[in-house]
Amino acid sequence: MIKSEPGLLRRALAARFPLPVSLPSFASSLLSFDGQACYSNDDVEGAAAGKLRNAKSIDSCAGDPLPAFFPVVAVALRTLNWTLVQEVRFSEAAASHGFPHALEAFAMLMGVFSLGGMQREVRCLLAGVLGFCRHADCSSIGLLPTLVELSRGALGLLQVYGAAVQVLAEHLLVEDALETYYEARRMGLQIGVPLSNLLLKVLVKSNNMDKAKCLFNNMKSCSPLPNVYSYTIMVHMYTSKDTFDIYEAGKILTEMEMSGVKPNAVAYDMYIRGLCRAGDAKSAWEFLQDLQSRGLPCNTNCYNALILGFCREGELENALLVFQELKQQRLTPDLDKSNVFY
Repeated sequence: MIKSEPGLLRRALAARFPLPVSLPSFASSLLSFDGQACYSNDDVEGAAAGKLRNAKSIDSCAGDPLPAFFPVVAVALRTLNWTLVQEVRFSEAAASHGFPHALEAFAMLMGVFSLGGMQREVRCLLAGVLGFCRHADCSSIGLLPTLVELSRGALGLLQVYGAAVQVLAEHLLVEDALETYYEARRMGLQIGVPLSNLLLKVLVKSNNMDKAKCLFNNMKSCSPLPNVYSYTIMVHMYTSKDTFDIYEAGKILTEMEMSGVKPNAVAYDMYIRGLCRAGDAKSAWEFLQDLQSRGLPCNTNCYNALILGFCREGELENALLVFQELKQQRLTPDLDKSNVFY
């Protein structure tokens, strides 16, 4: 992908398609669109839907006193009708009505659904814009502040950058997601822990170990500080088949406790499974007994992992001891795991 200097695309757009010196507010803009349409809601909605169905046949809207997409924005404001706009493709809108008009309409639609609390719909619209930029082989980072400006105050920078990171991460576009994430950080935007964890999880899932470690270390040295889920994701990385390193997994658990973050049963379960995978069920059993003595959280999965570990090593007597301990703890055995004794 061709990388562009942050803000370069925005300046290029501004030079070619200059915005008004003083943009009207979001509400006043929509009122002006509404005022030009003296129809009932059903009439406007039907006309807007008709224009969308025939979008490919419209070559230009330059002579229109009311640009083709803006009635859709006004209808969306009144009805929050996602069905009306969900089939609209940004690439088709840009081809039919021109890039600046499509961008402004999408920015305002994002603002409408954002004010209605429909964040999933906002991300769907943003995904269309980001996909267009990706296929055009250009960076979308410089376009995000323009979307905020075109929304007339309905969207914020943190909201748009956060949504962009989420969309890119969920589509496994890790390079673009990381670029957008770090650009937001450079701008001083405070990306939250949940979104950072999502990106961290995607990096681990795609076996980007170095990038995951870099992001994790960045969270520790700057912000947001890792929470229990951040550390658990890293334990998962070091106990997974393709990236297995039980020593590093143990270091993460130790660091977690020293930083004041209490590991949960999931993190302990992953570590026990890692020890068993390393062929050291005995150490895993000692670790589980230590958890019990300190009153730390452990669940059925911790015992199941240990039972399987001993069985794989041929230590059926020890597996039976763990099974008996499981019942004494009044935990429910997993029948798929405990049937190894029958």
